[in-house]
Amino acid sequence: MGRHRRGGPPSPAPAQGQAQTGTWPQAGTNVRRLRAGVAFTDLTVDFKNFRLGPLSLRFGASSLTCLVGPNGSGKTTLIRALMGMVKLSAGEVLYDAMPMSSRPPGVLRLVGFVPDGPDSLVPELTARELWELHALAHSRVSRSFREMMAHAEHLSRILDLPPSRATIRGYSHGMQKKTQLIAGLMHQPDYLILDEPRNGLDPIAGEKLDRLVTAECRRGATVILATHDLRYAARVADSVVVLTRGQCTAAGSPDQLRMTGEHDFVDTFFRLVRESGHDG
Repeated sequence: MGRHRRGGPPSPAPAQGQAQTGTWPQAGTNVRRLRAGVAFTDLTVDFKNFRLGPLSLRFGASSLTCLVGPNGSGKTTLIRALMGMVKLSAGEVLYDAMPMSSRPPGVLRLVGFVPDGPDSLVPELTARELWELHALAHSRVSRSFREMMAHAEHLSRILDLPPSRATIRGYSHGMQKKTQLIAGLMHQPDYLILDEPRNGLDPIAGEKLDRLVTAECRRGATVILATHDLRYAARVADSVVVLTRGQCTAAGSPDQLRMTGEHDFVDTFFRLVRESGHDG
């Protein structure tokens, strides 16, 4: 599936795209109100042996941005900072001009998060029981419990996750990933933060996920997705952010970053990493 141009590339002040009416999936087809997007200035996270930032970026509505970079470049740390899950040394993450640092319900209502790994799962529960837990949590500030469970069931049919009485502990890696994805999408958030969302999915499920994410962007969602798959990033992203050693090496559309003579974004990525001084 090729790119669908929506918002501009991440930058201190990118242009925002216009939401479009999608045709797939059928549930939740209302076009969202365009929001201010995600923005941060001089965002910095300090660990004992690593510093992320300072970073200043803004991600507009109706756009898909991929975070790419070598291992240890700061992709997951940035994801966790966007979710208010790490202490910031400087800066503030704003969703629709609201700060994430205090994790207020008004912000959490807008955000869907799918981490890389099973940490967000409760292995003693079934998939449906986990979705009910998420629906109860979000029903305080989001859609009704019934609406969210109906959408979860709709997503489970799309991703081919059949109902099961088995607990999540016994699920395959792919089934666990589908369960996480549905939990992150079921409240139809305006912001989707995804860390390696295709890990564990077979090619058919991966293509269906691509269509779901594209449909969410067309409805006005801001999607920020970390991945190691450079060809995938070049294929689906409106823009990419290249991180090396905690710094933003480059940001823009794959076509904007490519230089004459480079075959594809893989060539572009390795050039940018070399120019950053990363020695592999």
